[in-house]
Amino acid sequence: MSEVTNPRAQSVGADVGLEHVVCALCRADDSVVVLRGGDVRRGVPGGFEIVRCRRCRLAYVNPRPDPTSIEFYYPADYAPHRPGPPSFAEAVYYRLFRSLPEPPGARVLDVGCGGGRYLLFLRERGYDVAGVEPNETAARALRDEFDLEVHTGQLCDAPLEPGSFDVVTFWWVLEHTHDPADALAVAHRLLRPDGLVIVALQNFDSLARHIFGAHWHHIDIPGHLYHFAPDTLTAMLEKCGFAVSRVRQDPIAKDFAPSLGYRLGAPGSLDSALPNLLGLPFDGLAWALRRSGLMTAYARRNP
Repeated sequence: MSEVTNPRAQSVGADVGLEHVVCALCRADDSVVVLRGGDVRRGVPGGFEIVRCRRCRLAYVNPRPDPTSIEFYYPADYAPHRPGPPSFAEAVYYRLFRSLPEPPGARVLDVGCGGGRYLLFLRERGYDVAGVEPNETAARALRDEFDLEVHTGQLCDAPLEPGSFDVVTFWWVLEHTHDPADALAVAHRLLRPDGLVIVALQNFDSLARHIFGAHWHHIDIPGHLYHFAPDTLTAMLEKCGFAVSRVRQDPIAKDFAPSLGYRLGAPGSLDSALPNLLGLPFDGLAWALRRSGLMTAYARRNP
């Protein structure tokens, strides 16, 4: 990896380092730029390129913020880090779209658990839960206020016993990691034989991404360092020792209305209940075409 100068450092008064990387899936350094854009979600100045590997088609930000500098793009009030039990709407969503095929009592690790709402939801239903969260404030709050087993830092550094979990989940987390192959390899080591890994993230081949480009709601440059499609996600899981049983196209992706708001230059203006409700026919069309904005993969650990 080589250090390059970040032009945004002077404009924001921060020393942000960038690094050049090779493809995390096939390790080739042979890519083409497919999209240029900036941080439309939080309005941080500067721009980045998303490239696609010519050999395996994995898309990723390159060059990108290094592991220390990426923290600059997560503000102190980052919504997923707010601790607390799930709201009624979140609990309904978890029941519909995050239910586990394993019975209560199973040991579950949630990677990037944020504010812990999903962990609290599972614990209430009888699961034995643990989490890993890089944000120290959020992790400490979950330990102190909710008595949850949450380890601060990265998954590779967590003091967890190999073969001690039945399920490892990455809910909209793997795309944020600097090395998704390493994260999945660690998950493989932590799972018992035939253990389950669940990975949910944005679908770079979605209908909305092709329509809105850099204004697509789920692109989140540069927080999302990797941009998977069903084929590249399957290939990554298989590379890391998993047998993929299903890649679900999520029927509700909240794609159209927020993306239109970004395209109109008013981030967040259409990201509310009524606009998203009116956008459901678009989600339905994308789902029927197998081009939903969100997807979820289920894979079992090979011996």
